[in-house]
Amino acid sequence: VLPPPPGAEAFGKAATTTLIAFVNGDYKHQLPGGTTEYYYAEVGTWHLTQPDGVEVFYFPSGQAEAHHPSGLKEILFPDGAARHATADGVEHDVLPHQLSLAVKQPPPQPRWQGS
Repeated sequence: VLPPPPGAEAFGKAATTTLIAFVNGDYKHQLPGGTTEYYYAEVGTWHLTQPDGVEVFYFPSGQAEAHHPSGLKEILFPDGAARHATADGVEHDVLPHQLSLAVKQPPPQPRWQGS
């Protein structure tokens, strides 16, 4: 595990878990399974990068998006509406049960509170 970048502080909870607190209020948490959780404090947005290359974003509005390596984007809106956007820009509405589990998971919880 590399040391945290300048201006950041790392908190290790296990040999394979690293939590980095940046001076701008952002946090990066690397999980044992290879998933990375990043919290952008200024905009209140979570960004998860999974080992399979899927990136999931959780916005303060309640919207969630999964961006797949294939270029497919899945969007789950706060009102429960769902949409697919293909790599070539075609968008179509889908039923929520047609979304992958990645975009339907709840956002991460701050792990640094009480650290």
